[in-house]
Amino acid sequence: GIRDDLVTGVQTCALPISSWAALGARVASEPDAAPQARTNSQRHGTDSGHSAAPAFSEHTYTQSSGTTIREFVNVEGLVFAVAWRGAVLPDFQAMLGAHFDALKAQAERNRASRKRGAPISIQTGELVLSSRGRSRQFSGYAYLPAMVPEGLDITDMLR
Repeated sequence: GIRDDLVTGVQTCALPISSWAALGARVASEPDAAPQARTNSQRHGTDSGHSAAPAFSEHTYTQSSGTTIREFVNVEGLVFAVAWRGAVLPDFQAMLGAHFDALKAQAERNRASRKRGAPISIQTGELVLSSRGRSRQFSGYAYLPAMVPEGLDITDMLR
């Protein structure tokens, strides 16, 4: 078919995403140096302790392919969640960083059990990830539960 399995996408997708940080990493101070456009940057809540809303920043980037990446950054400047939607899968290795191997292993398990193209779901104490889609309609999210700001409804935010 038009879309092989996610393993192929995981292994071959090579769109640069150097304008943001990998999941769990510190955001670079020079995000404009990359070829993607920053389309939105918002601050939510406050880190002063005077608001009930958790403090974090949300940055939205659009790749040249049209895929939109949303990055969620805590007050320490660390990426605690990412979400994507678009016609082309993002570069998972760059986006997930040290957590890429968990996605790759799950995709390989899906392929071995003949679940080619099936959604991928990972839920461990360290990583929660959901990736699904068909040709030109991909979406998903990943987050690190231990880094999510207290009081934030992460599942609602990532929809």
